[in-house]
Amino acid sequence: MKRTLIVIALATAVTVTATAQTVQDTQRSMATPLSMSCKLKAKDNTKTVNWRTSYGSSDIDTDRRSIYQLSLRWTGKDSATVEIEEIFIASAQKRNFVLEKRSTDVELEPNKTKEIDLVTPSTSENKTKYIALGEKAESGENLKGLVIRAKIDGKIVKVYASDGSWVKLAWNEPFTLTQNK
Repeated sequence: MKRTLIVIALATAVTVTATAQTVQDTQRSMATPLSMSCKLKAKDNTKTVNWRTSYGSSDIDTDRRSIYQLSLRWTGKDSATVEIEEIFIASAQKRNFVLEKRSTDVELEPNKTKEIDLVTPSTSENKTKYIALGEKAESGENLKGLVIRAKIDGKIVKVYASDGSWVKLAWNEPFTLTQNK
């Protein structure tokens, strides 16, 4: 009976710790007078057919680029400088990786919304199919999404991630695609 109580106590402690982390992230996000939202504005996919046969074999190159629109609104009394860190995630051979990181300082005026277009880096992918041989080959990378972190005085105050599983990771410094244990 004592062992059962200990296990329940440990399980409760783990749950409380996880909940405290979520509450801490929420409080940190709400403590600043900054609103941030992001949406996909446009996609630019360019396909180049290198060769194609009548029975379905082909060699096709695809170049991709997206434009996201970031909206920032500062509700503080004085203007503020916010560092916007953009982290672009891509995948190749079924593995996600950070394709590019960049940051810019944005000057925000009180009670005004500022919209910024974020252009993703271009990614290239090649697909070759040989139907008669039953072979298919792929190379290159494919853009999976992005993470945006707003920092004030070097501290992360807001995050946006196009994939929900990256939101918790976005609060970590430095950003990695794996959970720190």
